[in-house]
Amino acid sequence: MNVGEQLKVERKCRSTGTVVQLWKDFDDMPWMTVCADHGGCVGHYNRRDAEGWLSHPEDWCPTCMGEEEEG
Repeated sequence: MNVGEQLKVERKCRSTGTVVQLWKDFDDMPWMTVCADHGGCVGHYNRRDAEGWLSHPEDWCPTCMGEEEEG
């Protein structure tokens, strides 16, 4: 974990029931969307894009993707 990393948002996603987070300054990316339950993550260059991805981890978290395909 980098010194500047800051958790900005954490909430439960309706579509998957998983906890998703929005981090600032995460691993050299300005913004990072993270599936806290599975560890999937995707980097973004602005907060608007990062926040937009929070509501559908089934599109970017490998584990959530697999669960959607099974269901």
